[in-house]
Amino acid sequence: MASATPAVAAPAGLRGRLGSLDAFRGFTVASMIFVSSLGGGSANAPYQLTHVQWHGATFRDLIAPFFLFAMGMAMAFALARYVEGRTEESPWPGVVRRGALLVLIGFALNFALYELPETDLSTFRIMGVLQRIGLAYLAAATIVLLVRSVGAQVAIGLVILVGYGIALATVPVPGAGAGVLTPEGNLAGYVDRLVLTEAHLHRGGPFDPEGLLSTIPSVVTVMLGWWTGRWLRSHESRSTAPDAVSSGSSARPGRAGVLGLLVAAGLLGVGGGLALGELQPVNKAMWTPAFVLLTAGWGWLILAGFYGLVELVGMRRLGWTFEVFGRNALFAFTVPRVIAHLLDLWEVGPEGEGAFTYAYEGTIEVWAEPLFGVATASVLYGLLVTVVWWGIHYGMYRRGWFVRL
Repeated sequence: MASATPAVAAPAGLRGRLGSLDAFRGFTVASMIFVSSLGGGSANAPYQLTHVQWHGATFRDLIAPFFLFAMGMAMAFALARYVEGRTEESPWPGVVRRGALLVLIGFALNFALYELPETDLSTFRIMGVLQRIGLAYLAAATIVLLVRSVGAQVAIGLVILVGYGIALATVPVPGAGAGVLTPEGNLAGYVDRLVLTEAHLHRGGPFDPEGLLSTIPSVVTVMLGWWTGRWLRSHESRSTAPDAVSSGSSARPGRAGVLGLLVAAGLLGVGGGLALGELQPVNKAMWTPAFVLLTAGWGWLILAGFYGLVELVGMRRLGWTFEVFGRNALFAFTVPRVIAHLLDLWEVGPEGEGAFTYAYEGTIEVWAEPLFGVATASVLYGLLVTVVWWGIHYGMYRRGWFVRL
């Protein structure tokens, strides 16, 4: 039976969007399109725009955790009315639907990228970035909806990270032993091979960079974004409350404090991740606790940059430039990659080059490589493709075409 109690209205300052969060998400999307569009692929790219072979992290390795971190911040706004009791509607149908759709879209993306033009489902890759995002979203949303205490949530996050780190170090892997953190010997890869089978892993194994066991600590990356978003949302609520406005106090000193705290958190995260990496390596494929801390630290630092420029200095135009991508993150994550892949299946070059590769050779490589070198030419093509996709997203933005789940 419906209650007669009226729903509590959202605070006035929260009916809009926090531009710096959209800018952070848009920056992540733009970075993903850029590194996926480098001329000649990773072989020609500067080191920071390639994935590390195993231990360590480059700028490119930050992009996937930034997506999870940004999703956590978005959850802080999307689920707020449920957590704060401002509605009697159940959040579960929407949460389950979004998580399931992300996983299904991930399957479709894998099919488009790995099974065309020749389909062989016996080697179909099961996991992927969207599958990880969907599963981590479901797990993180379940935790924050069922456990309202932030302290208890933090305790759960610590248990996940500490437990996972101990498991990597102590659980023996058949044929390798315990604590062997190599591609073939680590526990996460063993679970992938055991459950998914090696044929269904990325490039046939011996591990999947978005594997099952390593998805568990990625839930903490989402929760770190959740706590960040909740804190920012709470601050904006206080700074735009009627009593704060009527008292004549400026919100700028408060926002300067927020900026300082974001920078401090970022430095602690990066420092803590590097320090923890001395005990257990920073590793994206295993999503080690050190990797969680390091990437969260960089996330806070980059968010601090956007927060300072957009919210404090008032450079809304800069924030909007990235927001154009951020408002259509799912479209931007999937469509450019599929289009590039399909174009490269279309052989148009004299030596059988695909259209995407041949476009690089004819527009950028032919003049930029002799002048600046192969790495710069590769980067210039990535930038060109990113600008083209920004134009497409701008057209969608102007028309209000947003792909949402």
